[in-house]
Amino acid sequence: SIVASAVMLLFIFSASVYAQKAVEWRPIAPADLQAVKPVVEPDADAEALIWETRIDDSSDDKLTRKNYVRIKIFTERGREKFAKMDIPYVKGLTKIKDIAARVVKPDGMTVELAEKDIFEREVVRASGIKLRAKSFAVPNIEPGVIVEYQYRESNEGDSFIGGRFYLQKDVPVRELVYYYKPYSGKEPVTQMYNATGQGFVKDEHGFFRLSRTNVPAFKEERYMPPDDMVKPYLTLLDANVSGFATNGGDIAIMKQDRSNPTKYWGAIAGMRSLSVRRWQADAGDVKKVTESLVAGAANPEEKLRRIYDFCQNLKNASYDLSVTDDQLKSILKQTLKDIVKAGPTASASAGQINSLFGTMAIAAGFDTRVAYSSRRDEVFFELRMTDRNLISFAGVAVDVGGDFRVFN
Repeated sequence: SIVASAVMLLFIFSASVYAQKAVEWRPIAPADLQAVKPVVEPDADAEALIWETRIDDSSDDKLTRKNYVRIKIFTERGREKFAKMDIPYVKGLTKIKDIAARVVKPDGMTVELAEKDIFEREVVRASGIKLRAKSFAVPNIEPGVIVEYQYRESNEGDSFIGGRFYLQKDVPVRELVYYYKPYSGKEPVTQMYNATGQGFVKDEHGFFRLSRTNVPAFKEERYMPPDDMVKPYLTLLDANVSGFATNGGDIAIMKQDRSNPTKYWGAIAGMRSLSVRRWQADAGDVKKVTESLVAGAANPEEKLRRIYDFCQNLKNASYDLSVTDDQLKSILKQTLKDIVKAGPTASASAGQINSLFGTMAIAAGFDTRVAYSSRRDEVFFELRMTDRNLISFAGVAVDVGGDFRVFN
């Protein structure tokens, strides 16, 4: 009967819907489908119609970022630029999920990316840092089409404090939007660099919105300063008063007075010095191995070289593609004593290897510190930049013959 056929058709349609991964795509204006010229820059090869990032930092145990990008391709160069997508991430820290991509032709016909066409590979950034990336080739891409993709990032036990909201991309953008949901529900505290205009404004469902329209592309120039000296962005700051755990298990309160840069950086130095105290506390656990390693060394330089070579030869799990996320979690639970006991065949994370070097240097009698610096390929540090996230771990500083040298 007609009714039975209709029920059967409905059942088949419903089953096919539930068999597929649920992906929501936003409607596209007919004018955007038919457009043959960009709006923001007349000679652009491609133009982002939407570039949206929604960051949820409200959870105690997880940071999530949802990304939605829509790009119109105008030329063959634009096709080449977006024919392949890489979504880089740091193994063991970030998980990439729910990747979806599609091409929409001017007549409205769509071609969606198959899940089997998403693969994983290693990429090397210009700074030499090796990362993993989820990669895929964009199907049926050609001038005139719209490319859309979306994905979700998650970091367990992380926060976006110190994160940067860049207000320019490497293509022109008609609508650039960030949504940010803070842990406290209070308005985000930010510093703006190389930019003017409105910061975050309150939006719906606990989110704050930061937006720009008709943003020209960021173009690199020969001999220009590092990107972050010229790119417009907002940095998300932490609170002026924060607590941290001491070696004794107590909670200390640190006041970060941003009106006085010298006092501010003094407070940060005090907190970061806890790393050295941990190394000092652990030195006894590695002292026997260290003494055996440096026995017979002719001078301090040779002692330090032996310690360095021992640590350098450990298997660095942070950059080993064969190490799974579960294996990395297990490796991170090791103590320094476990690592030296396993010997030269041990696997350890990059952070563990640096900590072991600092601890063994202390066990060998060296005056040892921890060094932090801005990355000069990213930003030139100035004292007035009262944001501790603009500096990062540079290495272990060891006094060798009256001069501190930094090792990483």
